[in-house]
Amino acid sequence: MISLLLVCALAVDESTYWSVDYLEPPQGEVLEVGGIGFMPDGAMVVSTRRGQIWRIEQPLASDPREARFTLICEGLVEGLGLAVVDGEILVLQRGELSRLVDSDGDHLIDEVVTVTQDWGMTGNYHEFAFGLPVADDGAMYVALNVGFWNPQWWHGKSRAEGRGWVLRIEPDGTVVPYAGGFRSPCGLGLLDDGTLLVTDNQGDWMPAGPIYAVEPGGFHGHPASLRWFDGSDGEEPSDTVAPAEEPVPAAIWLPYKWSRSAGNLVQDVDGSLGPFAGQYIVAELTNGQILRADFERIDGTLQGACWQLRGGIGSACRVAFAPDGTLIVGLTNRGWGGMPPAHGIARVRFTGVDPMEMQRVHLTDAGFDVTFTKPLSEVPIVTAHSYDYWWWWEYGSPEQHTMQVAVESAALSDDRTVLSLSIPDLRAGTVARIAMDDAVATDGTHLLHTEFNYTINRLPGGPLVPVAKRTTAPPARGDSVSGWLYLTWYDAFDVWLNSGVILADASIDPDDPTRLVTTPGSSALVAEAADSMTTMFSFEGDAEVSTRFMIPQQGSGVLWIGEEVGIRLANDELGPGSVVDRSGSVLWPPTANAFAGPGTWQELTVTYRQDRIDLIEIDGVSILADVPVPTERGSRQLSLRGDQGMFAFGDVRLRRLSDLDGDRTWTDLMRDTLAWRTVGDVEWHHDDGGTLIVKGNGTLLVPRPPGHSWTRCDTMIGADKHAGLVLDANDQGEGQVIDIATWGDSKTGGLRDLRPIYADLAGTGEWCTIEARWAADGEGASGAVQLNGIELLQGGRSPATLGSWIGIEVRDGAEVAIRRLATSP
Repeated sequence: MISLLLVCALAVDESTYWSVDYLEPPQGEVLEVGGIGFMPDGAMVVSTRRGQIWRIEQPLASDPREARFTLICEGLVEGLGLAVVDGEILVLQRGELSRLVDSDGDHLIDEVVTVTQDWGMTGNYHEFAFGLPVADDGAMYVALNVGFWNPQWWHGKSRAEGRGWVLRIEPDGTVVPYAGGFRSPCGLGLLDDGTLLVTDNQGDWMPAGPIYAVEPGGFHGHPASLRWFDGSDGEEPSDTVAPAEEPVPAAIWLPYKWSRSAGNLVQDVDGSLGPFAGQYIVAELTNGQILRADFERIDGTLQGACWQLRGGIGSACRVAFAPDGTLIVGLTNRGWGGMPPAHGIARVRFTGVDPMEMQRVHLTDAGFDVTFTKPLSEVPIVTAHSYDYWWWWEYGSPEQHTMQVAVESAALSDDRTVLSLSIPDLRAGTVARIAMDDAVATDGTHLLHTEFNYTINRLPGGPLVPVAKRTTAPPARGDSVSGWLYLTWYDAFDVWLNSGVILADASIDPDDPTRLVTTPGSSALVAEAADSMTTMFSFEGDAEVSTRFMIPQQGSGVLWIGEEVGIRLANDELGPGSVVDRSGSVLWPPTANAFAGPGTWQELTVTYRQDRIDLIEIDGVSILADVPVPTERGSRQLSLRGDQGMFAFGDVRLRRLSDLDGDRTWTDLMRDTLAWRTVGDVEWHHDDGGTLIVKGNGTLLVPRPPGHSWTRCDTMIGADKHAGLVLDANDQGEGQVIDIATWGDSKTGGLRDLRPIYADLAGTGEWCTIEARWAADGEGASGAVQLNGIELLQGGRSPATLGSWIGIEVRDGAEVAIRRLATSP
């Protein structure tokens, strides 16, 4: 488990070697930086997502407050790339590459000239354009995002020509499609030999964050853009079925715990950041840091290693070296979920103090040769693990086939700067994670960053094997019920009893890392000690719970599953993930400290059985498994509570794993369609898979057998649709309505007119299961509603306008999909 030691927690030591400060823009201005360049006179120019171009004089002054900002152009659209070529500023907007003209030499832009607009757009919000590296021959490179569309918003689509492609723009403005298969290729750079490098972001068909060495004409993994390849029929590729084409393997896979949203990368040609000349610096937005990457070719295949370099910078999206070697870091995270600061310009400078680091890594026939920046005092203890990924439609892939591999021997060179590792079980098509936590230099300096990850596409003399492998895909979300209830979406408090928790944006206090700063917003739920949120409903049986969480230096919170079992999320000697009892005593400590640093968002998943915890994962990696816990019979509530200091959390999800109603006998209502009738303007049919499709403005009525009070169906939720399941409907389609899709602000699972649900519990485009009991008596009817097997609502009375039909109600041209429509006594 040594690989779980998240070394960004060691960032306090990094400041000895690399200083970080921030330029101060004019008061009230927000610089969401998308591009950086330098003019011949030394001024810096930056483009922003807000369509502005700023000229900054004295950007390298020792005192950052001496930098002078001038707004020289505005009204552009999302400047996510900028280059200065022969003294001219070129900026990449969402829909064009533009040349900015200063005709009178006053440094203010007088004219915006279109170089080219020769790529497709639909207007989808996610169709960003990223750039703008310039090759030696003057050509520039642009990368185009795919779009995200409802209802399957997590599936990227290429609905205009060029989306998901990298384009090469010749000096005369001619656009040449260069390579495809990209999802959200935010960062571009160039190897010293001219090879184009592109980073992509984890998501569908992207198991983690890759750095690709782009192959002209190649397919790089995301199928959406295949429709624009030569020989394609132009049809939209499948969302869930892997194409026949083999993707170009990534040269480096960035570990998920280090990088979720990489930006661009730039070569440190002269070693401006220390003893790493020739290596590459990678911007990383989510974790607010910069990484270091080193490439080599093994039998012609590019691959290599990556390390952390400097954390605590902010939402790093763009990096560029200034003429004096200062690394300029452009920050932005609006909508992209990065670390604070969320915007601005940081400067990273090497202090001149050489760190004790792994300088470079070379793959050998036997294992690795690791070169250090200083001689080692002795051979350290080395641990090695390997893993790979699935290549599939799901959003990312956990590390697969993780295993420890034996380090057979470790030997130092005569000058003690090269450690030769013999690891005979290394395999092509894996990432090797190597850690050495006790490495010390002869001068007593401890190894600063103790881990590297090396992507092995090929072993010397062996075949090429991709790290991201084909697999039997899980069923598409549109084909099965995921079971998840999203408890804090849309209205974060609707299904909770809240005591003191606030909804806000939260980030670490830069002046006091023991506290969080809250500002108006909706990205986090924030609790202080004794504040709590507890579900209004109870549930029984086995369950899976997940949430993201963030804690300051001394904060903590507890996720309670009932009153007997808590998962403590703290920054202490154990780290987050301890299982505690009602008194707060630790029953089971985690097997490793997985704390990722103050103010860092992390993800927790707990698989809970009646008498044990099967698994606790943090950031997708197991930290505790198969441990007994106090048995708590009957139903229980879910609760999140502040423990010490401050605690932020969000995106709380719950799903039941056990089937409590497996012995119920259901009567299928989907077969005898002759007895069905409609009220209003309603059309219905069964598709090829037997799913009932109802659309229009009215109600489809299906007979309910006498004496049956339970009704069940699976339904597909669509965005901005208006539909309901009508229980015990009369001949006019009137009865108690359960919302099965949006009705105004009312969401899935609510009792219309009695107890609407305002939390968006069911994911758009996902099947969910509704079960309801609605029994009549002399004064009306009452009952209960279950969503995905969890009883949300009990009681309530409705008028006695009850009949013997089950209704599927649609309004305003809505279309709703229904499966397994059935009743039970």
